[in-house]
Amino acid sequence: MKKAIYSLFFALFAFGGAHANLHMEIYYFEGCTFGGWAKDFVKETLVYEYPMLYLTEIDVSAPENQGKHPEAVEKCKVGGGVPLTVINDTKCIYGFGPIDSSQKEFRDALDAMLTEDEKEIVVANRKEMAVDADAFRAKADAHRATMVQTVLQAQKDYRKRMLCCHTTGIGSIIILVGALVLLNRRKKPCK
Repeated sequence: MKKAIYSLFFALFAFGGAHANLHMEIYYFEGCTFGGWAKDFVKETLVYEYPMLYLTEIDVSAPENQGKHPEAVEKCKVGGGVPLTVINDTKCIYGFGPIDSSQKEFRDALDAMLTEDEKEIVVANRKEMAVDADAFRAKADAHRATMVQTVLQAQKDYRKRMLCCHTTGIGSIIILVGALVLLNRRKKPCK
């Protein structure tokens, strides 16, 4: 399953025209106002401005995530609170607020990791969102859904081809072994 998910994201980046591999982890606690603001900003704005951004939300109160937050805190050398945002395991942003300066800090951190071509994509996306953010999000979501369907169909087709090749390969081996057995029988002298 993990392999399929990684393949999906690889294909989305490869076919989407984006080349940077931006991975953002947001550590938050459900009910924390600042964590909510950070998540909302990333989910409603940044993932649309930066089509190459992959987001992982980590609720530190969930039992399965208990060990992840202390590791991130240690790596970032910050206090133990939330929200804590880690970008590409290299840039840490602790807290969120005031909103304008935090949004700038997030964008500056992401922009520093982009090529010039990718920065142009982001600028164009920001302009389009400024005109009609809801229409831009709807168009981007439809594009992503199409990409997901394309990737899933490609995986399904690949599995079919592999099954066919595997079956054909086994059939070929059986025929080859059978032919060798027959040839081997013919070489034995009759008694």
